Amino acid sequence: MAGRARSRLFVLTAALVVLAFLGTPALRAGPDDLHFYLTGHVGEANVQVDLALGTGGLAAQARGSYFYVASTGRRLNLRGTNTPGSLHLTEFTEDDPPKSTGQWKGEFRAGRFTGTWRSGDGRRSLPFEVAVTAGYSSETASAPRHTIGLCWPVFTNGAFGRAVTAEVEKSVRADKADFLDTIKDPADDVFAGKRYGWDDDWRIEYYTDGLISLRRYCDKDAGQAGGNHGVARIEGHTYLKTSTGARLLTETDILRRPESWEGVAEPVYEELRRQGAQYVADGQIRSASDLSLSQLTVNRTGITFHFGSYAVAAYQQGTFAAFIPFRDIQACLHPKFKVP
Repeated sequence: MAGRARSRLFVLTAALVVLAFLGTPALRAGPDDLHFYLTGHVGEANVQVDLALGTGGLAAQARGSYFYVASTGRRLNLRGTNTPGSLHLTEFTEDDPPKSTGQWKGEFRAGRFTGTWRSGDGRRSLPFEVAVTAGYSSETASAPRHTIGLCWPVFTNGAFGRAVTAEVEKSVRADKADFLDTIKDPADDVFAGKRYGWDDDWRIEYYTDGLISLRRYCDKDAGQAGGNHGVARIEGHTYLKTSTGARLLTETDILRRPESWEGVAEPVYEELRRQGAQYVADGQIRSASDLSLSQLTVNRTGITFHFGSYAVAAYQQGTFAAFIPFRDIQACLHPKFKVP
């Protein structure tokens, strides 16, 4: 493959060496950041946190997000700065405009972020401690015909985590090979002579020792030299722990009966209507039965159904996600289905 390529594997052990060298590294979203997923608690409440740790200096912007395990999984954004020995983050809602709801102040050392959380009004304070569960591997490549950006999680929690990492890496490598095969400029290629781009971004949506739920965002673009635009595909991949490693969650694990999807689709349809998804709002998707519910992630309290470009709305509206609490579809669920 022509061009220059960079590959960085943020496995926990290597990352901790960098952390020890830098003291408390900077946090920011970027290709050269150390990126971690952490689990732990704020006070007595369990939380899961996504943090990007920049390596560009002794102080820099800090970015991330987190959610409370017992809630709907709606994330609060984190932004701030850090200096050696101190990391300070402000949390914000995803509203427009965003609302500040709290402050995190502490230290990131040896794979743990510890300190004190304070409410937005300053009236409450709680200790927090979160520890690294996974790192992320990232890879970028550029050539005259294409650019590629890949990101996927690398778990360090025994056989289950290693099995999930292996399955994800297998998908990433196979799809990368397929992508490169499609841009060899065959004679019937309608985009011949144009530049291609592909982003393949896997993120952890929920983690426990018995279940890992991942959201995959793929954006393929053949318009960098032709006036077209990319098409975003969103996938959900949830893995269950087995005696030998991991297996994918299936609808038979979730549903009481195959026809139970009908009872699940109705609240999804109404949620998309509430969000203003164009094809639902204007009647192009006439009923819940016309929805595809194949791409989903789960957390402790419910299921999130994901819809990529053109699935439920025009490209300009972007992608959509509909969260449905388990309590609203209890009659549809398999009696033995339970998220740990």
